[in-house]
Amino acid sequence: MTQEQPLPPQSGRHPLPIRGVMVSALLTALTLPALVQAHYPWADPTTHTPPGGQPLALEVGWGHTFPEDSRLSGTRLQDLVLWTPEAGQRAIPIDPGEQFQTPPLGPSGTGLIGIWQTPGYYSRTPQGGQRASRKEHPDALSCSRSVNSAKALLGSPPAEALIAVRLDMPLEIIPLQTPEAIAETGALKVRVLWQGEPYTGPVAAIHAETRGDVTDTPDAIADSDGDGYAKLTLDRPGRWLLHVHASTPYPTPNTCDVIQYNATLTLEVP
Repeated sequence: MTQEQPLPPQSGRHPLPIRGVMVSALLTALTLPALVQAHYPWADPTTHTPPGGQPLALEVGWGHTFPEDSRLSGTRLQDLVLWTPEAGQRAIPIDPGEQFQTPPLGPSGTGLIGIWQTPGYYSRTPQGGQRASRKEHPDALSCSRSVNSAKALLGSPPAEALIAVRLDMPLEIIPLQTPEAIAETGALKVRVLWQGEPYTGPVAAIHAETRGDVTDTPDAIADSDGDGYAKLTLDRPGRWLLHVHASTPYPTPNTCDVIQYNATLTLEVP
């Protein structure tokens, strides 16, 4: 198998190192019942099978109900990129509104969209939820800092491209099969990495027709193994969202309790 090669890091990303701790041990040891599952973003292009040579319109979904919930505006995004086999990685302009446009795709119309949400705090206080840390709200009942990212698979990159490409996200789902291969076998194999190390934990998927929260009512779920590989049953054509979550304690408890990582991947099975 071709080894995944990370693309150059984007400016402004400062993921915390794992420092040799096994992901599975962290996931087992870190349980904070007072914190509820945070919202998560997903890439929402107008189509997952765009024609070659044209720009592609894009929105960023946000919330708990795929595919229709809220949308993130550009003021809450850190980076948007388009990767294509023909041109590599290019920036997608971030406008202040909720609609974005990629650079023209290559002739094949295939590639990956990468989205990095600006990390932020969220505290539950006696006065309600606040987008701030415990430093601003010492009476906070709980505090989390979210580090979220999202990807979308466009078209059908060659299998070797799917295996080789990473977008260097803190938590990342890497598809290892084309949509046509998923349709033929009814399954998708992925690899999940957290800070560049194998992620051990549940990988969940939900179909767009289910219109629900993948963390509550997944249509498919599988645990990744010690090398970060998981195989999910995607038994219907149409749009799917995959989701993974991880967490670590915040390094200074007087500021916040936990860092929550969410990563999603959207794709369409023909």
